[in-house]
Order: sequence, then structure tokens, then C-alpha cells
Amino acid sequence: DELSQWQKNNQIKALIIKGAGNKAFCAGGDVKTLCIQKQQGVAADILVDQFFRKEYTLDYSIATLNTTKIALMDGIVMGGGVGVSVHSEIRVATENSVFAMPESRIGLFTDVGGGYFLSRLRNNIGLYLGLTGARLRGKELVQVGVANYFVKKDNLQELENQLVSQVNDNTTQDHIVSIISKYTEKVEQKYQREEVINELFESNSLADIY
Repeated sequence: DELSQWQKNNQIKALIIKGAGNKAFCAGGDVKTLCIQKQQGVAADILVDQFFRKEYTLDYSIATLNTTKIALMDGIVMGGGVGVSVHSEIRVATENSVFAMPESRIGLFTDVGGGYFLSRLRNNIGLYLGLTGARLRGKELVQVGVANYFVKKDNLQELENQLVSQVNDNTTQDHIVSIISKYTEKVEQKYQREEVINELFESNSLADIY
């Protein structure tokens, strides 16, 4: 596939990952589709092989790609959309960003690498997001560490244009960061409910948390 070819191509210095529309980066919805197909009689093993194997392989391939990945997380970033974005070195949120792992609300584990990145968020925030499916909006993504840059929606297209025009064979990740930094806004690092979350989710037992 193309990702395998890109992995072997040292001339590819950056990969921009963005949504196809204006409303969402990627809203997921995959679990609902699978449930409908199961109700229609599609065998479970076929669904697992055709969907989950491909989805998780894609997520892993993107995460391990040997180039700087830039995820423009504008709009809804949920479920499968998290898998193709959150493992990028550069993750840009806007005021329209809405992040969640909603699969946890219907009893599915937080997949697409959720166990990896959520466990690395400070002060039990990852545990909170993984158990509740709670939403983060705008600058909150940067405050907790899901994103690492905040850029206004109105500046996003110009940022992308600058990246496309300035990246060349000699580009390094530091160079890419310097381009992005011209468009970023400073974000207060403390999440407003952080202390409460840390206290409530400070346990090794789900029974104690709930």
C-alpha cells in the first residue's frame, strides 16, 4: 500500500493528516456501522477481519511511519479519528476541535492505541477520558496533552499552505515546528477540572472509582 511505500521513501519529510470536510476531522461511527451489519447477518469473524484488522493496521502504520506527521485536528475527533491523528508528532487543535473516546460509553474498550496514549496523560486525566468518554473542546486538547499546538481555524489554511511551500529535502522536524509556531496561540497548561479528576480517579480499583 501507499504507507509502505512512503516508509521506504526518505524524500518524504512530512505527512499532513486532515479531514475531508468542514465539520469533522473524523467522527468515527465505526462501531454503530458494525452493529448494524451484525444485525443484518454478517458473520462476526468477517467483520473483525474486514474492519478491525484494517483499522488497527492503518493506525499502527501511521504511528510508526518514519516521517513527521502533522494532524490538523479541526472539528470532531472521535473514535477512529483519534487513531489516525493522536500518534502524530505534531497535533494541532482549533477552537472547533471536539475530542472523545465515545466507544467507552457503550462498553467497548478504548481502542486505536487508546491504552497507550491515555495512560501517558498526567494526573489520571487519561483514565477519566477512557472510562467516561468525556469530551474535550478547543484549547482543552492542548491543556491535557492530546494536542500540542493550538491554531485558530481562520489561520489553518495559511499554515497548511506554508508547510506545503516550505518543506523540502532538507527539512527537519524543528523546521516544521518553527513554521507552526508562527501561527500558534499560548494555552494555559492547567486543565480546569484537573485536581478533582486526579483525586476521584486516584485508585487501582474500578470499584473504588465508581
